Amino acid sequence: MASSSMEDRKEDARIYIISFLFFACIIGGGVFLSLYILFPQPKSWYPTAGLILVAIPWVFWFFAYIYSCLKPHEPEFNDSHRQTPATPASVATANSSRAESPVNSPGGGERHVRFGGVVVLGKEETSAAQREHEKEGHSPMESEQPLTLLVSS
Repeated sequence: MASSSMEDRKEDARIYIISFLFFACIIGGGVFLSLYILFPQPKSWYPTAGLILVAIPWVFWFFAYIYSCLKPHEPEFNDSHRQTPATPASVATANSSRAESPVNSPGGGERHVRFGGVVVLGKEETSAAQREHEKEGHSPMESEQPLTLLVSS
């Protein structure tokens, strides 16, 4: 969706017209300021015209920024798309629909990442392999403990 609007902007002639006008203002302002500096007896309106022409793009962008700050922001989703707290039934339905759809669907849908089930590691009784390992004088470091629990189960 975002790339489509960017492509629309690239093909819009108004973007090129405004860019050309800003470029012409900056170049024209630079010419007037250069004439004021280089000529021994310059006209008194050269610096005024030069500063005004150079300032036009700056003023435009400043007002565009002020407008973007003051305009009311519309919510991204209306009430029909509002997220509700997940219930077990809605989670099961969502998981089954995701399981049936391929990750790279040609329909242009969003890509979904599926993760496996959650494994909760807690304090369990030590396994026989762990006890034997500890008998040999090796005690696992704290950072290795989750790995030893996974390996032993």
